[in-house]
Amino acid sequence: AQVGVDMPLAPVVDLDYGASTVIGDRAFSGDAATVGALAQALGEGLRDAGSASTAKHFPGHGYVVADSHAELPVDERDRTGLAEDMAPYGALIKHGLDSLMMAHVRYPAVDDLPASLSPRWIDEILRGDYGFNGCVFCDDLSMGGAAAIGDFAERARRAQQAGCDYLPICNDRGAALDLLDAVRVDDEASAARRQALHARCGSLEQPARPL
Repeated sequence: AQVGVDMPLAPVVDLDYGASTVIGDRAFSGDAATVGALAQALGEGLRDAGSASTAKHFPGHGYVVADSHAELPVDERDRTGLAEDMAPYGALIKHGLDSLMMAHVRYPAVDDLPASLSPRWIDEILRGDYGFNGCVFCDDLSMGGAAAIGDFAERARRAQQAGCDYLPICNDRGAALDLLDAVRVDDEASAARRQALHARCGSLEQPARPL
């Protein structure tokens, strides 16, 4: 907060199954109730300090071994098997979760597309079944989990069509500049969600900076 950061893209809400090569000790716990309680507490602390929270990676990245920074992981579980991973999100959404980030993970029992690019996961399940009306971040489009789908323009197109409000490109400045001309900017519903999130961040008092 002292340097103006008001969207830290936290907390990690993935469960620790002891197998993931990327989540590991980024997870609070392997127990869904514990993860939900600690994520809620962290979110409240962020708000008190002048920041919004972004829970990640929906619907759950902790079960698969593969690192989505390098490749597209595949989780073979169906929605029943994913219930524990998704439970903390349900609780956070009921408490007014600001935003969340999707997982670059494919769950073929639910949809062939990665959750981050899937209308079924975002529009039908997240917004429909869970009633989430906040902002949805795609995970970094420069990651290997997204690269498996196509070039940057294709990834961005699919992410927007699926319902993502933010399309981060964290490690390829050239691609980010190119996409400024390729992405749609006429989605009024998405624009309204982004404006509401920005207003929520801007309305919070920032802590006094130390002299």
